[in-house]
Amino acid sequence: MKIDHLYEAARTSRRRHRLHGTTLAIAAALTVAASAPAQAQVARIETVVVDCARRLGPADQVRDFLAAGGGLEAVAGDADHPLVQAWRDLGMRRITYEKIHIETPEEIPFLTVTRSPAGDIDIDFSAWDEHLRNAVENLGSTPFLHLGAIPQALSSHPEADNYWAYQPQSLDEWQSFVARIVEHTVNVLGLVGLSYGVNGEPDHPDTWKGSGSGDPNQTLREHIELYAATYRGVKSADPAAQVGGPATMSWQASRYTTDPPFVLADWIRALAQYNQEQTSDPAVTLDFVAWQDYSWVSDQISDGADAVSGFLEENGFDPATPKMIGDSGWGSWSSDYFDGTLEPHQRASHLLHNVIREFRDPRARKFLAGILYYCFFFREDWVTPGFEAEMETLRRVALVICRLDGGYDRTPIYAGFEMVAAMTRGDIVQTIAPAALAAMATRDDLADSVAATVNNHHAETFQTELVLRNLPRTDGLVYVRLQRIDSAHSVAGQGLEAPSSEALRVSDGMLRLPLTLEAYGSVQVSVRPIRIFAQDFTPDLLP
Repeated sequence: MKIDHLYEAARTSRRRHRLHGTTLAIAAALTVAASAPAQAQVARIETVVVDCARRLGPADQVRDFLAAGGGLEAVAGDADHPLVQAWRDLGMRRITYEKIHIETPEEIPFLTVTRSPAGDIDIDFSAWDEHLRNAVENLGSTPFLHLGAIPQALSSHPEADNYWAYQPQSLDEWQSFVARIVEHTVNVLGLVGLSYGVNGEPDHPDTWKGSGSGDPNQTLREHIELYAATYRGVKSADPAAQVGGPATMSWQASRYTTDPPFVLADWIRALAQYNQEQTSDPAVTLDFVAWQDYSWVSDQISDGADAVSGFLEENGFDPATPKMIGDSGWGSWSSDYFDGTLEPHQRASHLLHNVIREFRDPRARKFLAGILYYCFFFREDWVTPGFEAEMETLRRVALVICRLDGGYDRTPIYAGFEMVAAMTRGDIVQTIAPAALAAMATRDDLADSVAATVNNHHAETFQTELVLRNLPRTDGLVYVRLQRIDSAHSVAGQGLEAPSSEALRVSDGMLRLPLTLEAYGSVQVSVRPIRIFAQDFTPDLLP
């Protein structure tokens, strides 16, 4: 609504139709009018009631729940780059750097590691410093670092193409090497208490080979020894640091590969056995336990958290150990319906569905530490000749977040992040899940505003009434902004419609909004006050 029509809207809204004392002036504007996909059934009716007075915890926790990794190192040091700006807009707090020791041509090395003729290990930290300073200063994020890929100078198989997948020549040298990295990070960059993960996908035979014996039991034991040496190296340099692992492909046997040498339960059991045998050394524990989710057996990421808690308890570890989930299922945290035809808006639905479930009660979250969401940023002007077909494929994959210059042309998964980022101020007031429709709301008393996200993670359409009770403003005109993600507003993953907005009147602290949520559709409604007089008019409340 244009500013010059604002006062007229305030007058006419009083005369519009009312239901239980609440305006329904924007029924058409707030209806997700997308045509339902072919698999959708007849629409069901569902009422979602959000009590904005039920405070559950600080909404700021959401910032620690999601993180990104990959891509941003390409623009390190460029504070004005659109990709850097996009990440700042999202406002999440963690960024993960993986395979930081790989120096192959297709990777951007974070550390250049060489061995002198005398056999000493030299480390060039210039790229490392640049990337970590970029994370902290330009992105406002805390780095999360993976210390598992073995540099060629330390590898026991330096002649192999995948030298980084083999164990170090010496675990003592590796431990000293790790300690030097952490000491530099603390003393030069001033970054204390960072999280360090050990390797990723050690249960994949191409990612961790150990000595190369091919014996699953020996390969597992060798990775436990690598973890222990890394743990001791990190802790010797920074006792406040958090060390964990092993970022297996799944919390159970993964469908990503056949016949893995071990699974996460085996790894946890082997670590407990290692500690029993090492009576002369302090126990090596898990400050956090990490896994990915290449299983496609459940669309609830919390199922893995329940299972892993059991693995920990069975082996004498604290079942409440913080849990992290890494990159998975092409950015959709996997699901039992995952296949190559999953549309971009369905992937966004899966993301929002799991965030809502996780914050059903922020005080009893399944994941007590940040969930690592792996995403690449991609720009159209990075495309090289002959790359058009691959670009089209990348646009359709939720893993890719397109932030192109000009216009509202972000992918659905980016819009999903925007929805989450819009809910990080004030308090979480109510989360409804599981239910036919899941909803999450936050309340910001400083701005007299409420944001509510409703997610339909089903293959059917719902006619919905969203009822917001006990709003911060009990009476008066409010500005309502709607953003939606569905098949009509997710054209091949290439663009989204700009948010729509309208003026409504709140009566007795209540607002009723009719919505239609198509299959795998999501919608976010933001409610803010409108001030119609010059002395209290606030332009920043308008689009």
